[in-house]
Amino acid sequence: MLTLKEELDDKMQSVRDFGLQRHPSLETAMQEAADIIQRLLVFTHEPVTPGWWTAIFPQVLFRRSQNRTLDAAKRELSEVVQRLRMNHAMQSIGAIHHLMKKETTSQTRYSNANMKNLCQGIEGWHAREPTASLSEGRTDATVRINNLWGDEIDLELVLVKDFQTACSNLASYLSSSSYPIQRIFPEFFASPGEIKLQTPPDTLYHTLLWVYHNVFVRVELSMYGPGRTSTNSLEIGRSFKVLAEELFRRIRDGSKQSQSQTTIPTVTDIQSPSSIKVGDMFDVDVTVDVTCLYHVECHNSKLVWTDSNDTENGRKYTFLALEAGDATISFYFADPDTFHFLSNPNQHLKIKVL
Repeated sequence: MLTLKEELDDKMQSVRDFGLQRHPSLETAMQEAADIIQRLLVFTHEPVTPGWWTAIFPQVLFRRSQNRTLDAAKRELSEVVQRLRMNHAMQSIGAIHHLMKKETTSQTRYSNANMKNLCQGIEGWHAREPTASLSEGRTDATVRINNLWGDEIDLELVLVKDFQTACSNLASYLSSSSYPIQRIFPEFFASPGEIKLQTPPDTLYHTLLWVYHNVFVRVELSMYGPGRTSTNSLEIGRSFKVLAEELFRRIRDGSKQSQSQTTIPTVTDIQSPSSIKVGDMFDVDVTVDVTCLYHVECHNSKLVWTDSNDTENGRKYTFLALEAGDATISFYFADPDTFHFLSNPNQHLKIKVL
């Protein structure tokens, strides 16, 4: 999947292919619009980005070049830029980008709290077992929490590599809003390595967003309990805030100054064939703690993961070769308690399918 820069470069190349390189003034106008988008979005490092605006440029320029009305094309590009500047999602992303740069600190901390039991033992609240998923450089976890009255709260935890990436997740969440960020979250707090946004006390459904160094947290009231109505919103809001602050305290107190102090799985060995024939089954033996969380991903559709089993030294993964070519298998591991993930280039296996 293309990154933002690759997508922009691809679209700009399409314009050049239309023959518009003969009009440098027009390309300058296009570059100005592209630069604005990059400044607003490229910091999020998101592989999936809004695609409608990248299609605007070649369409506008090709249409205008047909009529040889270059001034009209420049005007239309200027209008596109203005729409982007006025777009609420863009404004939200820009606001978080500004806070991120302002609050970036060299005094970094890394999450090491017990995320699995984060919600346990809080008086008046009961949490279900968290659900965690792993991908490249991150762990996503969700927890459903209920109180004695049946009010339901959704907790989302995203562990990433650093403060900038955690801010990217906050910005991505806010980019889906159709309202200005100041209208939804009039109350905010920012300090080095930390950003917190929260809805006002009289909100019907309370939401609190928090970035703390390499963690993004969303706490959201998703449902009122039986018999509870908007007349209970202030009371629920106070209870909600107490819960959120306790969760934040536990995450803050559990953090470490260095990544080397965090609890992560250790992979000491990966044994696999370097090549395999189409139609054959084969095993990959990974020496790792069998209690850790894991996810396996086969790229390029050359292989399919069929099974996994615990072994004396770790875990055995079984695959089926489907199609000839170069195949890649990615293994993602995280600690079962802290959800902290392992970043290791050796997690990506290259296998030749013959």
